[in-house]
Amino acid sequence: MPFVAFISPLCSREWEQEREPLLMGIYKKLNIVFISFITIPLLIVGTLSFFKAREFLQKSQMAKLDAIVELSRDRIESFFKERLGDIIIAQNDFLIKTNFPMIIHRGGDRTNPVYIKAKDALDKRLEHIRQIYGYDDIILIDAKGGIRYSIKHPEIYIGRRLHDPEGVAFEKGKNEIYLSNVFSDPYETGRYITVMTAPVHDRKGRFTGVIVFQVDMKPIYDFIGKHTGMGETGETLIVSRSDKGEIVFLNPLRHAPDAVLNKTMSFGEGIAIPAQEAAEGRSGTGISVDYRGKEVVAAWRHIPSLNWGVVAKIDTEETFKSAKTLAWITVIIGVIVVFLAGLAATLTARHISNPIHNLHKGTEIIGSGNLDYKIGTDKKDEIGQLSRSFDRMVDNLKLVMASKDLYAEQLEAANKELESFCYSVSHDLRAPLRALTGFGELLVKNASGNMDEKGRHYLNVIIESAGQMGRLIDDLLSFSRMGRVEMAKTEVCLERLVNDAQKELQPATEGRDIVWEIGQLPQVYGDPAMLRLVFVNLISNALKFTKPRHRTRIEIGTVPGDRDETVVYVRDNGVGFDIKYADKLFCLFQRLHRQDEFEGIGVGLANVRRIIQRHGGRTWAEGSLDEGANFYFSLPNKRKEV
Repeated sequence: MPFVAFISPLCSREWEQEREPLLMGIYKKLNIVFISFITIPLLIVGTLSFFKAREFLQKSQMAKLDAIVELSRDRIESFFKERLGDIIIAQNDFLIKTNFPMIIHRGGDRTNPVYIKAKDALDKRLEHIRQIYGYDDIILIDAKGGIRYSIKHPEIYIGRRLHDPEGVAFEKGKNEIYLSNVFSDPYETGRYITVMTAPVHDRKGRFTGVIVFQVDMKPIYDFIGKHTGMGETGETLIVSRSDKGEIVFLNPLRHAPDAVLNKTMSFGEGIAIPAQEAAEGRSGTGISVDYRGKEVVAAWRHIPSLNWGVVAKIDTEETFKSAKTLAWITVIIGVIVVFLAGLAATLTARHISNPIHNLHKGTEIIGSGNLDYKIGTDKKDEIGQLSRSFDRMVDNLKLVMASKDLYAEQLEAANKELESFCYSVSHDLRAPLRALTGFGELLVKNASGNMDEKGRHYLNVIIESAGQMGRLIDDLLSFSRMGRVEMAKTEVCLERLVNDAQKELQPATEGRDIVWEIGQLPQVYGDPAMLRLVFVNLISNALKFTKPRHRTRIEIGTVPGDRDETVVYVRDNGVGFDIKYADKLFCLFQRLHRQDEFEGIGVGLANVRRIIQRHGGRTWAEGSLDEGANFYFSLPNKRKEV
C-alpha cells in the first residue's frame, strides 16, 4: 500500500521489523480501513458536490441566456414595430401626399418655384423624421420605379432605381409594407442597412409612388454587441435563412467581427446547431456546438415577424470554470485530509495491533503444546478482555484434553454396542418371521378351502406383511453391516463394476426397451464390493422409477471437476422427484412415492451414502417431477483412509 509506505517513516522502524507477517497484515488492513472511512465519504461528497455545482451552473447559465435571448428578441421586434409605425404615419402624412406629386411632375426643372417649394416642405418634414428616429435615408420613388427624392444622397440616388438584396422592395412596396433582408450599403463601406417600403397615394387616393425608409442596423448591433452578463466568450447572434437554403449571419460576432453576410453555413452540418434551430423556426435551450465547433451553453429564439433567429451562447469551459475550481479545491483538501487520516490511522493501528501481536504470540506458544503459558494483561479495553478470556479458554482446554480420551473411548464403545444391538435384534427377528411366513403359506395351501373370502384375505395380508417385514430386516442388516465391515481398498475399475451390476440386474431388464449410455469411467481407489453395491443400488433405483416409460434411458459417466475428486453420475428419464425433498432421499426409510406405486423401503440410497462417506466422498441428487433424476457421488483421487 503506497500510502502506508509513505507514512511508515514517521513510526519506529524497529517496531515494524518485530512484526510477524500476520500482524503486519492486520496493521496494513487497519490503515486501509481507517483511511477508507475518511477517503470514500470524502470522494463521494466531493463528486456529488462537483456534479451538483455543475448542474446548478448549467441551469443558472441557461436561465440567464434564456433571459438575454428573450430580451434581444423583444428588442429587435420592438425596433422594427416602431419602424413599421413610422412608415405607416409617413405614407399617410398630408404634406407627403400633397408635395410628392409635385416633385414627380416638376422634377424635370429643379429651378421651378413649385418644385423648390414642394422639396423644401418635404425636406423639413422628412428630415425631422430621419433625425428623430435615426433613419439612414428616406427616399421617394415614382410609380415607374425611378428615385425622385432622397434626403441624404440626392446626388447619388435621384434618377437611379432602388437597390435591395432581393430586388423586390419596390414592387412589394407598391401594394404593401415590405421589409427587406439586411444588406451592405453600396455607397458607404461598413454600414449595414435594411429597407422598408410602403405605397403612397395622393389626396384623391391615386397611387403616386413608394416611400422608402433606409433602416441602419447600427442600433441593433450596438445593443446585441454589448455582451452584458456574458463573460469572456459569450455573444448574441442574429441569423436568417437565405434563398439558397443556407444560414446567414446578420450581425458582427465576438469571435468573427466580419461575419455579417460573409459567414454562411449549410443546414445539416454538425456545427452551429443553435443557429440552425433558430433559423428553422424553433426555440429552446441546451448544451450544443456553435459555429466554431466548440461546446456551448445556448438559448435560441425564432422571430416569426422577421423570419430571423436569435442565439445567445457562452462556452461551457467558461460556464463550468467555477465547478472545476471547486473540484481542485476539493482534491487539495482531500489530499490534506487523507494525509492527516493516514497519520492518525498509523498511530491508531499501532496502538491496536500491539496487544494483538502479544495475543498472536501467546496462541503460537499454546499451539505448540505449552498449555501453562499465560498471556496476561491489565488493559481494561476489549483486547484486555479478550486476553483474559483466552487464558480462561486455555484452562478449560486443559480440562477438555484431560477427558478427551475418556470421551472418545466411551463414544466408540457406545457405537459398537448400538451396532451390535441393531444387528442382534435384526438377526433374531428373522427366525420368527420365517416361521410366520412358512406357516402362513401352509395354511394357504392346506386350509384355505375351509376359509371364507374374508379369512383368505386376512391370511394373505399376514403373509405379505411378514414378507415385507423380512425384506425390511434384511435391508436393515445390510445397512448395519456397512458400518461394521472392514474395508479392503484397492485399485478399482468402475467400468467393470458397472458391467457386474448390469449382469446382476438383468432379470429386471427383460422385456423392456432400455437405452444404455455408459461413458468412459476411470480407475479409483476403494473397496470393490462396497462400490459395486453403490452401482447396484443406483441402477436398480433407475430401473424401478423408469418403468412407466415406453423407452428407458440410463446414462452413467463422470463430471469434469476438481482434481482432488472424481464425480460419477447415474441419470435416468424416469418419474423424477420434487427438488425440495432432495436431502431426504439418502436418509434411512425415506420414500417420496407411495408403496403401491413403486416397491421398496428406502434403504438403498441410505446404503449408498454410507458407503461413499466411508470412502471420504459425498452424495447428492438433482431432478424434477416427471423429468428424470440425476444421482451423483464423488470419490477422492488421493488415497485416504476413513
